[in-house]
Amino acid sequence: MANSLKVFFGVSILLSIFLVSVFGTKSNITYETKTIEIQYSDCEERDYSSTNFLDVSNIQEFLKNENFFEGKISGYLDDALLASIKSFQKFTGIRVDGIIGPSTHKAMTSFDPCKRTVNAIFIDCDGYLAYNECVWIFNNQNLAKEISSTTTTTTTIPAVDISNMVDCDDGGKCGMEIKAHYGIKLENL
Repeated sequence: MANSLKVFFGVSILLSIFLVSVFGTKSNITYETKTIEIQYSDCEERDYSSTNFLDVSNIQEFLKNENFFEGKISGYLDDALLASIKSFQKFTGIRVDGIIGPSTHKAMTSFDPCKRTVNAIFIDCDGYLAYNECVWIFNNQNLAKEISSTTTTTTTIPAVDISNMVDCDDGGKCGMEIKAHYGIKLENL
């Protein structure tokens, strides 16, 4: 009888496994898979937004960190640094003049070293990018003609009474108070 009981339980278990696998049960469990993309980068994040680029050594350090300058950080503006500034300007698309003006300054303070891009809004100035406004210095005679034909400047210089003035060292006329201010004895005049 013990054997028949074992057989009965064994057959019951097999039958229940078979019924569950054939007819199945519906589960309310929802599985979500998420893919996380991990990017490896040897880029070092650097924030230049508060860097004082009026200091030449800071300009050199910035350009050296971003592989535009290969010279020694000396704090002096030399030909190597000037060439590096122009290289950076050309890379970013701003006017290449070697001057750290508003556009170059903005490009340096908002430069993303990992993406190698400038995170600032620049305007297209027909051949180069600028930060606030387009400035044409060279080869723009049409603009100069347009400005000179529409702009008139008048300067009025008031007449000065020189009757009470004395001769100055440079050949002009000086007031008595100027001579006294600089310690020149008035009786020698």
